[in-house]
Amino acid sequence: MLLDELAEDNFLSVYAIDDNPDLKIKLGNEFTMEVLSPSSRELKKYINGENYPFDNETVSHPNANWLSTILKIYNDDLNILLTSDVENGALRRIGKRNGGRLGKDKIILAQIPHHGSKGNLDKTFWQMRKRFPKTPVVISVGKNNYRHPSQEVVDFFNGQPNYELERTDMSGVLLRSDRTLQLNCLLEEVPKDLSSGDKIFKIFNSEIEIL
Repeated sequence: MLLDELAEDNFLSVYAIDDNPDLKIKLGNEFTMEVLSPSSRELKKYINGENYPFDNETVSHPNANWLSTILKIYNDDLNILLTSDVENGALRRIGKRNGGRLGKDKIILAQIPHHGSKGNLDKTFWQMRKRFPKTPVVISVGKNNYRHPSQEVVDFFNGQPNYELERTDMSGVLLRSDRTLQLNCLLEEVPKDLSSGDKIFKIFNSEIEIL
């Protein structure tokens, strides 16, 4: 609510982000970020799933996952994919071989959607992705009552060639590029008793090393 008040008083500018190919956000001197989702298709699915009038209570609702973002961070050599809580339909849209927003991009690091929930697993999407050898895929998850991550998701990625599964409930994640940008990207806060197992993903010239 405070953000809304600041925007109304012209102390803060608020912009909507969506799947806009013309929007390219520079991160430092080298990296660029693009928003691949939500698109108008996901927005329509969200609206169709809501009851009117809208409920203003701040409660978690699965329908809101249609508003989740997919972010691509990239330079000339590599692509990093962050998928938040996206639904399968958004992954299918961006992952088409021809005409998809992700297209034939080769990923070097990716986040698995929705804390490793099996309901958000699109096996075809991940099987189709071009990837580097030993490409880490990260499940952002902490202590929860939903049995995340799903064993089906864990087994799937462990069985796929060139993917290496990492979990933030077992270790923190720190992403760094030696050339320009340091992305101190802890994908989800890790309990202090687990944070001693932090791992560093060092990316340099399309090579990735886990330190």
